[in-house]
Amino acid sequence: NNNYGNIIYKQAAPPIQPVKTPPVPPPPPPGFVGRANELATLKKLITAKTSAAVFGPEGIGKSALLKKAATDNATPNGVVFVEGADGNGTALGLDDVVQSLFDQLFVSTPKRKVTVASARPHLSNTRPLVLLDGLQLSPAALETIAGLFPQSPKLIAGKMVLGNIARPLKLNPLPRADAVNLIRSRLGLTEGTPLPLLEPICQLLGDVPLAITTVADAMIANNLAPDLV
Repeated sequence: NNNYGNIIYKQAAPPIQPVKTPPVPPPPPPGFVGRANELATLKKLITAKTSAAVFGPEGIGKSALLKKAATDNATPNGVVFVEGADGNGTALGLDDVVQSLFDQLFVSTPKRKVTVASARPHLSNTRPLVLLDGLQLSPAALETIAGLFPQSPKLIAGKMVLGNIARPLKLNPLPRADAVNLIRSRLGLTEGTPLPLLEPICQLLGDVPLAITTVADAMIANNLAPDLV
């Protein structure tokens, strides 16, 4: 190799500007039912700029609750939202999450690649509602992300209790009446439709929202009557 060196041209980094329109919250799932107490609790925490960690088993409705709470409590500063995986199902790392949060609030041409350190001066001066849903990161990494938004409330959904980062809020199965209303809504039935078999179906499914919506979709797709289900 007879290459004895390279010329490096130092250029200024691309200018960074806040987005013109604050990001909007993700739409809540259609036919959202119940969770009045949990929504009231989250509303108080968001108003007080206190973070909350919604935890519980798979299918219990953590993501739906976060989106509904964000829609009901959207602020002029916007809502930033990051899910745990990209479109291909690959889990996001810490740098990926920070980049996504930065890109929702700032623009630059060409696109600026950021790290935790370089994003902190920009993100720390913003006040959006921050939604972190199902991130497969350590508590230390989640604490790092939360620290980037010292002036913002954060809603974090996952399986872990994050007491040192956010106030824990355990999500349980739906009350039976709400479970019946959920399957009724999913099936497109009016509230007064007399279908007594819906309650036993919800009981067998443990009143778990994802199980209920999955079975309701199967009933529609296969034209199944409640007694067969």
